[in-house]
Amino acid sequence: MKQTAIVLLALLQYAIVLNAAPSDPSLKVASHDFMDAFSKRTALIDSLMHKIDSVKALPKNAVNEYQLGRLWQNIQVDSAIAHMRVANDIAMQNHEQSLHIMAGSAICSMLPHINASGEALHHFHELDTMGASHEAMLSYHIAGQSIWFTLANSSVLDTIQHIYKRNGAVHSRAICAMTHPNDVRHNLAAAYNAYVQGHNAVLAANLNELLNNPNASHHDKAEANLLFARHYLRKNISDTAMAKYYALRSGAEFIRAADMHTSTPALAALLLIDDPSIPIGPEALHTELGNALKSGSSIAANESAPYLHILTDMNTATIHQQKIALVSLGVVTIILASWLTIALIQNRKRKAAMKQAHDLANKVQKQSIKHKQEYLAKFIRLSDSYMTSTEEFLRSARRRLSAGQINDLKIQLKDNQFIENQLRMFCATFDSAFLSIFPNFVNEVNELLLPDKKLDTPAPRTLTTELRIAAFARLGVEDSAKVARFLGLSLTTVYTYRNKLRAKALNRSSFYADLQLLPDNSIPHNTQPQP
Repeated sequence: MKQTAIVLLALLQYAIVLNAAPSDPSLKVASHDFMDAFSKRTALIDSLMHKIDSVKALPKNAVNEYQLGRLWQNIQVDSAIAHMRVANDIAMQNHEQSLHIMAGSAICSMLPHINASGEALHHFHELDTMGASHEAMLSYHIAGQSIWFTLANSSVLDTIQHIYKRNGAVHSRAICAMTHPNDVRHNLAAAYNAYVQGHNAVLAANLNELLNNPNASHHDKAEANLLFARHYLRKNISDTAMAKYYALRSGAEFIRAADMHTSTPALAALLLIDDPSIPIGPEALHTELGNALKSGSSIAANESAPYLHILTDMNTATIHQQKIALVSLGVVTIILASWLTIALIQNRKRKAAMKQAHDLANKVQKQSIKHKQEYLAKFIRLSDSYMTSTEEFLRSARRRLSAGQINDLKIQLKDNQFIENQLRMFCATFDSAFLSIFPNFVNEVNELLLPDKKLDTPAPRTLTTELRIAAFARLGVEDSAKVARFLGLSLTTVYTYRNKLRAKALNRSSFYADLQLLPDNSIPHNTQPQP
């Protein structure tokens, strides 16, 4: 599973706090281990490219295209997906069900890394696993584990993170049931499940067994070390020295796996850049950030964005000052910077790493409060896309039920419970996010109403249906049909609520225009919205 912005940014903040040279001998060992791997980076990448050239010379068939996709997966996401799609198409034409499932699962696991989470979930639910081999089913569940944990670690909301992690744990348990306890896939899946459940002893036992297994690949060890780092950064543990140790080991293992798809090695370089005992220099940070950006992964770019500007100055004192300044920007600036980076990746503006660093630093400094509205509008569109994909899944599932193909979906589809759950989740997420950005919204709406028509204050971090419709108007969403779709209401119901709310206004003719003119400084300075 690829690493995500939230964990790495947390590690980065701890690295700044710990910015002196490591005194623990174990940190010295991890530091030198990373430097040893970094010194061999070019040879490892050349070796991987040589393998790609060798496979390209073979006849074009599903197996060889699948192999090319696996090799490109470490280097460039778009190329990897392209080869996997060819392998999937050929496998379907030749009725190779197992290879179809393996290629399809690989595609689904990579799509979230190019900002296509909705497409990934849609295709994953559409995969027909009937007749698939044991190995193909393992690939299917490994992809499910990867997709859900990637989405969980990309989300800024605790509620959504928890739901995604629980969904990923379902696939982790399936992997455990299908593999031997000595299998590294079993250890990693059991560790992910224990991480979600909070079973620290089980997590540590499985990760240590994996790290001591001579059959474990460098990529397996990289994931295990990174999961250990996440574990030690939990609020109830908060062991920054151990988190730094495992982040360094993870970076070294990703390099040995010739994996440019993640910026974990760049984080490791940043952790060491102020250590006078390690001859690393800014060139290692430059190299590893460049690799992460060239891979084409929006998540890898997200991870890299907050410290790209360090490359604009090779002076260590300046680097130290910039890292301190980075902390002061706070959580809101980090979220906005991440969204800006995603926009740059989506537009495929491939610029040199130094120019990207300069542009990103300038844009972060010029952020305004109005960009919060842009972030929330994007969030609404993403939620709508996910809801649409779940509805499509339900329609597909009903067709299969009528054909007698998938009986185990009957309980899930009964009484439209799946759609209702998604609507409830959307409303809860929207309320929490909107009130985090506009905490005084209810009071500001009441100031526009007649004295005897004030709205009651709802429960904390929730909105009533009436206030939700007003919130959409505050964001400039005036299309009643869209509002009805977002909230799962009929168009008539939305019209009724809008008219009732207007009737309570001091100035009925301009009420909805007045909503959009509410002050932008809803969040006081030095106040961070709750996650």
